[in-house]
Amino acid sequence: EGLIGQIAQDKRPKLVQLGCSKGSVGNYIDDVDDELDCGILEGYPFAVYYVPILFSGDLRGLMELGMIHSPNDIQRGFIAQAAEHLGISLYASEQYAETQQALRITQEKSQLLEQKSTELRMAMEETKRATKAKSIFLANMSHELRTPLNAILGYSEMLLEDLGHMHDP
Repeated sequence: EGLIGQIAQDKRPKLVQLGCSKGSVGNYIDDVDDELDCGILEGYPFAVYYVPILFSGDLRGLMELGMIHSPNDIQRGFIAQAAEHLGISLYASEQYAETQQALRITQEKSQLLEQKSTELRMAMEETKRATKAKSIFLANMSHELRTPLNAILGYSEMLLEDLGHMHDP
């Protein structure tokens, strides 16, 4: 919105002169409300220089510089270079933050995967123990059942033979 929005949309620097002359810095000016107080200088800015901060044509921010005089071409070039470097730095810091976030997520997923792997390994060991216990149980039960069943089969055969002899005339 307003001047800031226009500068952000145009992506071009803009110098706004506040209507005072270089010689009147420090004097009261009726149409300027904000006194510049940066610890070094107290007074009113002669102009405000708005500079978009870009990286690859994308707006990353906006600098608002209170100036005690209108910047010359060398100063504008320096400010443009500073804005370009700041744009690169902002982009790099955003990329670093995204990389750190991705790294944190990857580490969390790696820990979760390691935990699941440990749980799976423990489940496989438990399955092996259960399978071994089942095999031992079946072998013992087979032996334990075979002996009495052999006796029952033998006794059944004797009964069948006896029955066969009883029905024979």
